Amino acid sequence: MSPELVLDTTALIALARLDLLEAVGDRLGRLVVPAAVFEEAVAGDRPGAAPVRRAVDAGSVRVAAPAETASAGELRLGPGEAAAIALATTLDAIIVLDDRDARRVAGRRGVPLTGTVAILVRLKQLGAIPSVRAHLDALDGFGFRVGAEVRAWALETSGEA
Repeated sequence: MSPELVLDTTALIALARLDLLEAVGDRLGRLVVPAAVFEEAVAGDRPGAAPVRRAVDAGSVRVAAPAETASAGELRLGPGEAAAIALATTLDAIIVLDDRDARRVAGRRGVPLTGTVAILVRLKQLGAIPSVRAHLDALDGFGFRVGAEVRAWALETSGEA
């Protein structure tokens, strides 16, 4: 059985805008988001809202409610990040987080984690996408910040350096 992957809002929107939610779910694990993340992702006319809604409607992404744990204020995180960490803890799942502070909190809580860029590298390794570089460039165009070290690691690891 494949693991469950809990996405925070940034990862959900990024993968939706790259049109990769189905590929990630098919190859890496069942995608789950807390209701707070879903609400953040589809609020207003936010870029990526339509593909997120389609993925939920199609069953590629499941919306779930976490058990009550520490509040966002206690964790000093946004509500989506706090809810994602709580849900990953409840489900004993891997969390996909990119925010440094949220990753630190998840790590302290013993939640296994990965990031959006690592997901892209894994998809390339599995033959699901032809190029990590093209997806990193697209993320850059969306305003998704990938640090120089992370970009270099991704390109090196994927054989695109």
